[in-house]
Order: sequence, then structure tokens, then C-alpha cells
Amino acid sequence: MEQVYDKNAPYVTLTAGTLYYTGFDYQHNGKLKGHYYYTLNQERCQFYLLKSQGNQNPPAVLENTAIKGTLNQFDQSLYQTLISQMAGNLSWTSQELASMTVPYLISTIPSYKIHQLILMGALAFCALLAVVDIIRNCVLACISLSSRK
Repeated sequence: MEQVYDKNAPYVTLTAGTLYYTGFDYQHNGKLKGHYYYTLNQERCQFYLLKSQGNQNPPAVLENTAIKGTLNQFDQSLYQTLISQMAGNLSWTSQELASMTVPYLISTIPSYKIHQLILMGALAFCALLAVVDIIRNCVLACISLSSRK
């Protein structure tokens, strides 16, 4: 991960060689949002969560895919499920696969952290105050002009 992740940058940007579909999908509030893929190279396994392209069936293999996403720590339950399922599919043990798997997921699905939500709320509040101030100044200017007549 050191090669693609800068702790000061909000996103990871890379081109993944060959991505294989895990057979698992990500759903939020009952809606399909993404698909889990993985790469196996240089004795490392890396998982990716790629945004769904509508209701299409995900391709089994993706080649040379440009990815811009966030680096997220795995939910432990999901991690164990993916490792167990994939190990079985590859005829490996879960321990063998886990020993070479990066414990972070690269996701192209936006996920907002609490500090980002607070900043967005503060920005919206400031924008609202600015609009109210503009309207107030326009009303005061109209009153001032009408009282001069």
C-alpha cells in the first residue's frame, strides 16, 4: 500500500492490473451500490469495492482499471467472510489467504466521515446566513429608497 497511498491525500489513485469479481455485492438500504473485486499479484491480495454501473451483472474480470478511491479498514465480519469464501474457491486455507491479504479495502463508493459531515453542515449554515443577509440588505435598501420619495 505504501506505493499508492499518501496519508496526506484524501484519495488513492492507481491502475489495477487484473481484477477478479468475488461474487459479493455491497448493498445499502436494500439498493445495490457496488461489487467486491480482488487482485492477486506479487504474493499480495488486495480487495476493492467498485461502484455499481446500474443493474448490470458485474464482469467476472476487469483489466487495467483506473481507480480513484478511499482506503478503508475492513469490517472484520466482511473480511472473514470474503477470506473464507475466496480461500475455498482457490483451494487454499483461510490462513494462507489471510496471511497475504492487505487488511484495507480500496473503495470507489463515497463514504463520508463524521468530520466531513460536520464541515458540510457548517458550510450550508454559512451559505444560508449569507443568503438571509443579502435578502435583508435588499429589503432595507428598498425601504430606504421608498422613504426618500
